[in-house]
Amino acid sequence: MRHPFDRIATIALLVLGLYDVIGAFSGTSSLVAQIDTMYRAFGIAGDYKATELTTTLGYVTAGVFVVLWVAAAALAAWSILRGRIAFWIPLAAGILAVFTSALMATILALHDPAFVSFYTQSGG
Repeated sequence: MRHPFDRIATIALLVLGLYDVIGAFSGTSSLVAQIDTMYRAFGIAGDYKATELTTTLGYVTAGVFVVLWVAAAALAAWSILRGRIAFWIPLAAGILAVFTSALMATILALHDPAFVSFYTQSGG
């Protein structure tokens, strides 16, 4: 049985995911500025100090996004060709990408003296 809405939703989610993958690679160059913006939003005094880990985790995150997108696109295409519901596949890949991004940001923050100081002073 064909599901026309499912096909449209799946393709739209894959396009949105591809936009995020491209943004992940372009965002690695401005990662420090993004983290500094996050610090200001949370009221963290001090600036984020970039290290080798910053660049490495930026590219690892972008690489994970690529792998997730390719896997989602392949599995979604396979499901659509078999007449199965597929919109959940890019949706699940997107959720995994968000968790990956949050994990990498947490690792970077925990290696930064300004964040650690803020966290320990706030009773965290």
